[in-house]
Amino acid sequence: MSARNAVLVLAFLLSGAALAKEAPGIPVGTAAPALEGKAWVTADGKAPELQGKVYLVHFWFAG
Repeated sequence: MSARNAVLVLAFLLSGAALAKEAPGIPVGTAAPALEGKAWVTADGKAPELQGKVYLVHFWFAG
């Protein structure tokens, strides 16, 4: 292996180690925050009857 290739391999390995230490985000194993509803979005503002029903809640975000 040439000296140039050795330097490139070393730089690649060190850059990967640096990225692993500075990875943004929430660490694995962190507890999720509690979900707290403020109000129901219905015509009359009251909670719908949920007993015996199944609801699929789909949400997404970009960030």
